[in-house]
Amino acid sequence: MDHDLRRQARSAGIEPDFIDGEGIERHAAEPALRALLELLAGPDAERRLLVVRHGDAIELGAGNEGVRLATLSKQGHVIARSREPQLTLPDDLPPGSYRLELALEDGGCTIFELLHTPSRAYQPAFALEGRRSWVLGVQLYSLCNARNFGHGDFTDLRLLLELVADAGGGGVGVNPLHALAEDDSGEISPYAPSSRVFLNWLYIDVGALPGIEAGDLERISPRGRTDTGLIDYAGVAAAKEQVLRLAWRRFAARGSAAERDEFAAFRQEMEPDLRRYATFCLLRRREGGSWRYWRRPWARPQPQDIAGLAQQEADEIGFHEFVQFHAHRQLARCAAVARRRRMDVGLYLDVAVGVHPDGFDVWNDPGAFLQGASIGAPPDPLNRAGQNWGLTGFHPAGLRQRGYQPFRRMLGAAMRHAGAIRLDHVLGLNRSYVIPPGLDPTQGAYVRFPLDELLAVIAMESQFHRCLVIGEDLGTVPPGLRDKLQQAGIWTYRVLMFERDGDGFHPAESYPETALATFSTHDLPTFAGWRAGKDIELMESLGLPAPESPAQRQAAIERLRQAVCASGGADGALSYREIVAFLFRTRARLLALGLEDILGVERQVNVPGTHLEYPNWRHRIRFDPSEIGKLLRQTLPQGASQD
Repeated sequence: MDHDLRRQARSAGIEPDFIDGEGIERHAAEPALRALLELLAGPDAERRLLVVRHGDAIELGAGNEGVRLATLSKQGHVIARSREPQLTLPDDLPPGSYRLELALEDGGCTIFELLHTPSRAYQPAFALEGRRSWVLGVQLYSLCNARNFGHGDFTDLRLLLELVADAGGGGVGVNPLHALAEDDSGEISPYAPSSRVFLNWLYIDVGALPGIEAGDLERISPRGRTDTGLIDYAGVAAAKEQVLRLAWRRFAARGSAAERDEFAAFRQEMEPDLRRYATFCLLRRREGGSWRYWRRPWARPQPQDIAGLAQQEADEIGFHEFVQFHAHRQLARCAAVARRRRMDVGLYLDVAVGVHPDGFDVWNDPGAFLQGASIGAPPDPLNRAGQNWGLTGFHPAGLRQRGYQPFRRMLGAAMRHAGAIRLDHVLGLNRSYVIPPGLDPTQGAYVRFPLDELLAVIAMESQFHRCLVIGEDLGTVPPGLRDKLQQAGIWTYRVLMFERDGDGFHPAESYPETALATFSTHDLPTFAGWRAGKDIELMESLGLPAPESPAQRQAAIERLRQAVCASGGADGALSYREIVAFLFRTRARLLALGLEDILGVERQVNVPGTHLEYPNWRHRIRFDPSEIGKLLRQTLPQGASQD
C-alpha cells in the first residue's frame, strides 16, 4: 500500500477508503487514485472567494494577519468598513456578490469576491402554515394523443396543471426537461442531458406556434402518434423540426413587431450562452460525433470564432435560438397557469445529477467539469456491481474558481419556472463517486465537494426564485449529511418502498415534516408492478440480480399491508388508494402521486444498468384528461383536496 499516495489523495479531497451501501469497507486501487489526482489538479491561481451566510461575521485574522482596514463595497459604493478582527455585515445586506478589500499593515492589499447568501433555502407558504400539499408525478414525454405527435408537450403539461388544480392538488412534477443532443434521437434519457441550462425542444407544442395552421400539421404529423406502444423519437423529431423550420421562415418573413421584440428580449436575456448553444447545435450537425474530435477551432472556439460563424450562418443560428425561445415561452405559460390557479407548488422540476460528456455544457466550459471520468455509485444492496452513469460531474475546484457561476446557472434555469425542484442524487453536494476512465464501477472513489458553500449558493438561488429544494438523498448517505441538509432548508426525499428495515415498514409518524413522500421513483417498479412481482421477473429475464425473491416479495407485501392497517387503513387487499391514504397520514408536508400508479401500469419506466436490453424512456400512455381526472379523484382520500 502506497501511504504517500493515499496521503496525497486525502489532501486533494479524495476519500481512498469508504464504507459502501452494504457496510463493507472498500479501498480505492492505486490506479484510480493516480488518475483522480491528475483529474483534480486545480487551477494555478485559486480564486479569492468568500461565501458568507446571512448573520455570519467575517474573521479577518485567519490567513490575513496584519489587516489594517477591511472595506466592503459594490460597484464602488462603500457598504461597511472595519478595523476590528471581525467584519459584521449589515442586517439588511441583500444576497449577492460584493468586493472585500483588505488593506494590510505592510502596505499591501488583498481583494476577495464575497458571495453573501441567505441562511437557509426558501420554505413554501403551505409548509409554514402547517398544511400538506401534493403533486402528480408524470413522465411528460410519455403522454400521447392525436394532437401532440405522439410525444408529450407543454400544452399537455398545462392541461395537467388545470386537472390537478381542479382536484385540489399543489402541482405537477415532471422528469428533467433539459436539452438533449439536438441531432441524435438515440440519446433519449432525460437524465443524460447535453445542457441543464436549455430546454428539450421536443416538448414544444408545434401546433401552438404563431403562423402554423391546421393544414400544416395534418401534412407533416407522424403516423401512429396515438399508439400506446413505444415512442418513435426519430419520427417525432423529424416531424417537429419540419414545423419549427416552417414557423421560423414565416416569422422571418412576416413576424409581428411584438413577437420580434419579445424574441429580441429573450436573446438579450440569455446571452452569451444562447448564441454559443445555437452555435453548438449547428456544429453538432455539421461536424458530427463528439466535440473533442471536431476540426480546429471548433473544439475550443474563441469568442471571435463564434462571432464569425454567427455572421456566416445567421439564419441557422437564429433558428436554434428561435426554438429555445418558444420552448421557454411555452414553459412560462405553464408556470402562469399555476400562478393563476394559486397552486402551492406549480411546476416541480427534476434536475439531473450530471451531463453527457459530449454535450453543450462541457463544451461550453470544460474546466468546470471532471472531464474523462464518470460519476456513479459504489456497490449497494440494489446493485452489487456498482453503477457507472456515463455522466460528467462538476469539478470542485473548477466550480470555485468560477465563483460557482455554472452551478448557479444550472439552478436558475430550473427555478425560473418552478415552485420546487428535486436535485437528483443530492449526496453529490458532499461527495461524488467518480470512476476514472477504463475502470469498472467497483474501482471508483469518492471526491469531496465544498458542501457548505454549495448549500449557501442553493439558499441564495432558492430564495431569489422562491423555490423549494428537495434533495434525492437515497443511497450511501454519509453520517450527519441529512441533518446538515435539513439545517440548510433542503427537504428530504422519502420513498415508501425503501422506508423499511428488518422489522417491517416504518410507521407513518416516522416521516419528517420537511419531506416529499412517494411510493416509488422512475428507476423502480410501479406499485402494480411491485405488487405483482413484475420487476423480479424482468430483472431475471435481463440477467440482472433481482432485488429479492418472490417469497421475500410476498412477505414484503404483507408487511406493507400491516403497516398500512396499523396507521388506520382498511384491513383488506393492498391497493394504491390505500398506499396514498397511508402517505397522507404521514407527517410529510408534500406528497407525490405517480400517474403510472394511478393508471395501474405494471411496466417500469427505466431499468438502471440497461441500455438496449430494455426500452427505457420509451413507453407511451394515452392521455385522456377526463379519464385521468376521474381516476385521480378516486385515488385521493376523502377530504384530501382540503388538507
